[in-house]
Amino acid sequence: MSDIEFSDFICKVKENDSPSMERLVSMFTPLIKKYSYINSRFDEDLNSELVYTLIRQSKKYNVC
Repeated sequence: MSDIEFSDFICKVKENDSPSMERLVSMFTPLIKKYSYINSRFDEDLNSELVYTLIRQSKKYNVC
């Protein structure tokens, strides 16, 4: 994905485009899962919080 495509993509996320948000989450799922472990145990609440934070912060990203 080029810089221009990513900018358009983030603009769609900021406009609450559901498919774009789903794609964003799927792009970062491996990283989110990696950081969703505490003491070698998967923490579902932490995973949810990380997804929520990803979406919230992407809406603050100043591209559009």
